[in-house]
Amino acid sequence: MRPSKIMIIRHVEKPSKDGTVWGVNEDGTNDNESLTIRGWQRAGALVRLFGPTKTALSDQRLAEPQHLFTSRVDLAAGSKSKRPK
Repeated sequence: MRPSKIMIIRHVEKPSKDGTVWGVNEDGTNDNESLTIRGWQRAGALVRLFGPTKTALSDQRLAEPQHLFTSRVDLAAGSKSKRPK
């Protein structure tokens, strides 16, 4: 069966290479393998946008995701990124 809708969403905001924007973990501790504060905000907003509970922030035209796909962390290349998680 063909999917009725495919949505491509990008929310990540990764730390800058020049050190002006830091990543933080879920506790707020600096962690350049995690999202930036803006990235965490966007991730949280997407939960509200696509969540099953319809609120004023929900968009009725959007489907509730049935499957999620993310990039994988390339451990062989030494990546320690936590952003896809």
